[in-house]
This record gives sequence, C-alpha cells and structure tokens, in this order.
Amino acid sequence: MMKNLQFLVLFGLLAGTQCLLSCEQCLSSGNHYCADTKLCNTPVCVNTITVALNCPRKSNATYDDHEARTKWLPLFGAGATSEKMAQNNNWPTMKLSKRILVDCSDPSPVLPTTQCAMITAVDTTQRILVMSFRATYGNTQLGEEVLNYFVGKKQFFDVGMIFEFFYDAYVALWRGGLEQEIRNLKYKYPDYEVWVTGHSLGAALASVGASWVVKSGIFTPDKVKVFTAGQPRTGDYNYAMWHQNTFAYSFRVVHHHDIVPHVPFQYEVVDHDKMYHHRTEVWYNNDMSVGSTYQICPEADGLYCVNQQVDLSWNDHTHYYNTDLNVIMLKSLVILSVCVLAVCQALQSCEDCLKSGNHFCADTKLCNSPVCLNSITHIINCPRAPNATYDDNEARTKWLPLFGASATGPVQAQKCFDNNWPTMKLSKHILVNCSDPSPILPLTTCAMLTAVDTTQKVLVMSFRATNTGTQLDEEILNYFVAKKPFFDSGYIFEFFYDAYVALWKGGLEQEMRNLKYKYPDYEVWVTGHSLGAALASVGASWVVKAGLFKPDSIKLLTAGQPRTGDYAYSLWHQNTFPYSFRVVHAHDIVPHVPFQYELVDHDKMYHHRTEIWYNNDMSVGSTYHVCQEADGFYCSSQNADLSWNDHTHYFNTDLDGYGNQGCPKKQ
Repeated sequence: MMKNLQFLVLFGLLAGTQCLLSCEQCLSSGNHYCADTKLCNTPVCVNTITVALNCPRKSNATYDDHEARTKWLPLFGAGATSEKMAQNNNWPTMKLSKRILVDCSDPSPVLPTTQCAMITAVDTTQRILVMSFRATYGNTQLGEEVLNYFVGKKQFFDVGMIFEFFYDAYVALWRGGLEQEIRNLKYKYPDYEVWVTGHSLGAALASVGASWVVKSGIFTPDKVKVFTAGQPRTGDYNYAMWHQNTFAYSFRVVHHHDIVPHVPFQYEVVDHDKMYHHRTEVWYNNDMSVGSTYQICPEADGLYCVNQQVDLSWNDHTHYYNTDLNVIMLKSLVILSVCVLAVCQALQSCEDCLKSGNHFCADTKLCNSPVCLNSITHIINCPRAPNATYDDNEARTKWLPLFGASATGPVQAQKCFDNNWPTMKLSKHILVNCSDPSPILPLTTCAMLTAVDTTQKVLVMSFRATNTGTQLDEEILNYFVAKKPFFDSGYIFEFFYDAYVALWKGGLEQEMRNLKYKYPDYEVWVTGHSLGAALASVGASWVVKAGLFKPDSIKLLTAGQPRTGDYAYSLWHQNTFPYSFRVVHAHDIVPHVPFQYELVDHDKMYHHRTEIWYNNDMSVGSTYHVCQEADGFYCSSQNADLSWNDHTHYFNTDLDGYGNQGCPKKQ
C-alpha cells in the first residue's frame, strides 16, 4: 500500500498534477479531471471530465430493482393507456384520480394533430401521489420531436433551457387540467410524496413535470421522486445541473443499447448548443430479466455507462424490465384468413392494384387485404427483380477497393488498385471545399477520384465518405433544412447537391469529358460509401442528365447509402439504371437516415432500388438478400436495432483506415 501511495505521489509530481484535488476543485483550477485515474490533470487520459456536471458522485437515494419492476413499471405503463386499463392489477391500493389528454401539436399548418396524455393517481395507504406521462404516440409526434431538436429551446424558469417541444407539451397538459388537479391533490393530501414517472417522451415530461411543481412552489424537492425510463436529453447544462442539485431521488433507467437516451446526439458544433442528462443513470447492460445486474453511474453525461455504446437499438427502447412496451400485432396467418374472407382481389398485380386506388399487401401478395402488416401504397415499392445480377465476389475484390481508394490520397489510392486490381490506374484525385455556408462551422472538404482500366475498358468515379465530425453535423442538420431540384427529376438534399456541384466545377466535369472523348465506349463504374454513396447516386444520375453517358453504360454500387432524394428522384433513378445496387450491412444506421417520419408525404425521402442486404457479419460466403421492394418496411428497414459499427464494417472489413493502408488484399 505504501509503495502504491508513493508511486501516485511521484507520478503526480512528475506529471505536474494536483493529485489531491477533488474533481470540482480540479476543474475550478482550470484543469481537467481523469475519470480513469481519478486524478487531476493526468497528461494521458481516455475519459476526461471537463464540466462539473460530470464529476463522479454517488446518488443520495437508493435504487431498488424490485420496486422498479413492481411499482414504477406499472406506473408508466398506466400513463400510456386508457382510464380502464390504467387501473391495473399490480398495485391494488393505488387508485386512478384523473386522466388528461390534450392537443400538443407542433403549430405547423401542414402537420396532423397529435396529443399528449398523462394520469394522476393516489395511494392513501402508502401516502403517495402519482404523475405518470405517456410516451411518444405515433410517427407524426415522433417526427415533431426529432425536428424540434434542431429548431428551438425555451427558458425554464431561471434554471436553463429545455427543448421547445417538451416545454410546450407540458404547458398544454398543465393548462389542460394538470395544474388544477395537482393543486387539489396537494390541498387534500398535503404531506404525501409525489412519484413522477414516464417512458421516452413521457420520461422527458416527467423530468419537466417534477421540476415544474417544485419551481411553482407546490411541492418541496424532498417530497418528489423522479423515475424515468429511456429518457432523451431534455435540457441544457444549467437545467441538468439544477435538476441534479435539487432532487435527492432522481433515477434515469437505461436499457442496454437504447437509442433514445443518446438523442439528441452531443455533436459539439458549438458548446452552448449541447444538451445534457441529469443524474442518476441506472444502466442495465443486459436483457433486464429478473436478477439482471445494473450499474449506478457516478457521472452524469459523458463517455460513461450507456454513452460508451456505439451500436444503438430501438428494440431496447421498447423493452424495459424484460417487458415489451409495444402493442403486439396480428400475424401473417390471421391476415391470410381475414383476407380470404374479405374476398381480396388476388389476381391484380401490385401496379394495377395501386392504380385502382387500393393498397397491395407485401405479406399476402394480395390486393386490398383488409388487415396487413406491410402494405404497399407507392409504385416505387412494388416487388420487382433487378435487371442486373449482383456478384458478391466482384463486390469484395473490386468495388470494395474502389471506395477504399477514394478515402485516401493519390499514392495510397494507387496502392489500393495495385493490391486488388492491377490493371486499374488512377487518373485524377479531386479535393474541394464543400462546407455548409454557416459562419460558425469549420471548413470541410469533399474528395473523389477517377481511374481507368484500358484492359477491361472501365472508367471509375469513386466518392469519399464523410471524413470529419463537423461534416457529419452539416449532413444531419441539412436533413431538416432544404432540398434542391435535380434537373427535371425530383429533389435531392441540398448538402449532397452542393457537394457534388463543388466537385463537378472543381475538376470533375472537365475530367469526365476528357475521359469520354478518349474512351468513348468504356463502361463507367460509380461507387462510394456513406456520404460517398449519396454522391455516387447523384454523380451517376448527373452524367446521364448532362448527356455524357447513357444509362446502360453505367454501373452503380454503393455501400451504407443514406436516403438521397425524394420519391420522384428515386422513381426516375430506378427506372433509368439497369445496374444499380445499394449494399446494406445488417443494422447499419445510415441507410435509415433521414428516418421516414410521415409528417407530410411530400417531405419524405426514398431509397431507389436495388437493396442488397447482408443480415450477418459479411464474411466470405455470407448469405445476402436481393430485396424486391425499394424502400418500405422491408429488408434492412425491418431492423429496429441500429448500429454505427455495422456502418463502418463492410465485407468483413473495417473501413476506418482501410484506404490509408493501401486496401490490403484479403487472404
């Protein structure tokens, strides 16, 4: 023990650290605190703490797993249902007092009306009052929440800012009967505890609600217990700090890889825009079955506990305490029997079915099935086999090195070719500024290369993926900002349009015209991964629209492509190119972006055909599915669990650094 102490002291003296300082003292002295070493100003540290909010601290209350399962879980379940169902079998002495349902829609004139709901309840035996808030209800409301993450925040009394949607939703409930109900309950039961809870959106509203009744002077903090599940980030640093310094009993339970506690992601564009979780996180890194272990997280919101996870899951968000919070839907067998009884128009094709004003059922392959899990309402999604044949071996040995080569400099790019496709020679490497015009964001660049194989008569355009966090921020923000017309064939995202135009004007146009003049009968292979995949889709379409190449001379293969254009663009694209494949790896999150929140149909973006889905690790010999539909609840879109790790790994290759290593050939 003495030797260890001497080592720490010596280490501190040699490194110039102030070892004996607490985390708060360390930060106030202008240094950083290391979560790994528990020392101030450690020169090498994986997980540094730079804000006092995250200084390690034990909870003032005791978390009780059994109580969570038998009382808190039924409470936020009751908040999500009707009066009759809320009065459940789990807590006999708890009696429903009031259910409040109000319009809490975004004020947009184009959005359908959405509602928020909550209940109050009373247990006179255990002297407890309850406020339980309902989770997000429907895709429209989910869309409003997501859009709000990039729009506005509102002042919460004198203690920071919270998201505008949460603020407005809570105020709607407060004015819609909650204020009068809570004041009545307080008057009737002045010394009762108040238990406040919710899941998902309900969790955010529970955080706001507990804070509101304290700020309003109705209850003192020591009388309030806050318990949430799957809570998104709700407020800014000041709000989170005030909340955790105010409530002795406040637990945020997080299940495994649940995606929602990561939302909105802490993109550090400007620090004052960041939102933070308050304490105390209880993390179950398992299936949450009875007896499962959990971690009481000493930090509030940094790279600790659930924030260490890269793979994110919607399924984990809807399953807490080994309970499925979603409504179970009918199975295919039931659909078939109902359909037969209803005399479905089985002989109609999908296209004819839609043209007749009906829907086509992807499950039953029948027209106008009265009950259908996966209905097709757009011709773009009518099942159709591709006009070309996908070749897994070619994808691994040629396409993979092509988009690997675009991610590096000219020297390593040629090495990628030499290692995998010796007859392919680099022609031109193009690097341009493609920054968003925002004055607060650093400059970013886009890159691509062209190459020629005179033996196989192939020209190449390969586009680089997103290469910085700032560029990723620009893309994400752009999803909710603007689109631009793509010639006479629909719209594409403004960021993709502007980035491609920057490359086109920055040397690509002249290069492709030169190559076309020199090699008039060559095929053109167009590819890319991630952002590069979107630019490849645009690039293949652009050179056709510009009259340089005919569609039948172009092959397009992309990996991890985000949705790039609207319905008209995607329909034109898939009706134009006979060889167009979008490869998707298992749970890759990026092909789901932007998510198809059905706010108004003309705002939705669509994938074009043909998706090749590997629902595995993509090792050699892995199976894949050639998807018949374009972009609905099919193939990879069936996945609720989404993964960043799957996005960076294609064909059993880690793409981070792959190009910089010269695309080493697989043994």
